[in-house]
Amino acid sequence: MPTPLHSAANNIQAASPGFIKLPALDNTFGALLLGSFLGFILYGLTVHQVYRYFRFPAYEKDPVYVKYTVSASTVFASPNATYILD
Repeated sequence: MPTPLHSAANNIQAASPGFIKLPALDNTFGALLLGSFLGFILYGLTVHQVYRYFRFPAYEKDPVYVKYTVSASTVFASPNATYILD
């Protein structure tokens, strides 16, 4: 039974026969879900490593640029993890 996505894709392909055939979207949602899970796992590992870095007493001897680099990596990774949710 054709879904609305299939019929919309067929209408687009019928209107423009010279373009590339569009893939069916119902086959790709599993890959999106697995990729999202992997992204969240990696984000969790990043947050855990940052937490352990700042709790480790030897980090106080690190130069300031290293501390800023670790902080910046977390700040830039956080919006990326929230964009996965969209």
